Amino acid sequence: MVEIYEQLNTKTIGEAPSTDIATLQNPVHLQAGNKELLADINLINQATFRDGRPIPGTGVVDEITLTDGDSGVKTVLVSCNGGEVKIVNLIGGVRSGGSADVTYQFYLREVGKTDLNFYFTRSSDSGILFNGDSNYPSYPIVLDENVSLVVEATGTDYTSVLYQAHTYRVR
Repeated sequence: MVEIYEQLNTKTIGEAPSTDIATLQNPVHLQAGNKELLADINLINQATFRDGRPIPGTGVVDEITLTDGDSGVKTVLVSCNGGEVKIVNLIGGVRSGGSADVTYQFYLREVGKTDLNFYFTRSSDSGILFNGDSNYPSYPIVLDENVSLVVEATGTDYTSVLYQAHTYRVR
């Protein structure tokens, strides 16, 4: 049973990446013989704030810039490493150049499946906070290692679109 701690003891609580913890707990089966190990894994998850609430120090603003040459190209904005779960809190876009409408689209992508389009809007505004739109989903968007947030900008009269998403880890 000591092995699980030996593999983590070189890191402080805040430094233990989700990939290390996931690697240690993924092969563990729910059975009576693993009762002590499962209790240890639960303790490690609590100590590393992996309890479904926001993990301190994990809030980030992911950014990607798409140019007019990328018009109609779907691009991953947010993805997760193995063992991670993130909440998308806020999404915005800032357009540079041009004055015609740009169509902004968001998708959820699971590799090997058709992308799920959950939002699109057409606008000539230079800066948009999508969460304020009445058609934007009011539910939290939860991502894990299987599902990524993908963005697309389509139009003919813009120089670039800077997409930004505020996310935080919950696991």
